[in-house]
Amino acid sequence: LEVVEATPGSLADRLEVSRWRIDLPGAPLDAVRAAVEAFLAAASVSVERMTKKGLRTFDSRAAVLALEASTYDERSSLLVVLRHTEPAVRPDDVLSGLARVGGLDTPGPPLVTRLEQGPYDAASGTIGDPLTA
Repeated sequence: LEVVEATPGSLADRLEVSRWRIDLPGAPLDAVRAAVEAFLAAASVSVERMTKKGLRTFDSRAAVLALEASTYDERSSLLVVLRHTEPAVRPDDVLSGLARVGGLDTPGPPLVTRLEQGPYDAASGTIGDPLTA
């Protein structure tokens, strides 16, 4: 347990990006890699999602700072860094974009885990601790 003194400003303002792991049970790693390549090669990837304001179409690609296919616990998985935008691009929006431009089919339900979130250092590609910012 660690205690830190609150700094001026809103904690929410220091949460600029989030790193996620998305496990894809049953999805072949080669297919996941191909979908990632297609997604990253696209200038924009429009997806639709129902929001409080109704059905919205937005660019899921613009919020993705990093995306890679890997394996975790003997399953195909994705590691993704998302910039917090308005409207928020969520991991399921990235999956929708991967299906749209890369034809990714996820036979089993994905397991989404947020690994970290905080301020983003673009020079190093790292996520800082929002409590020490």
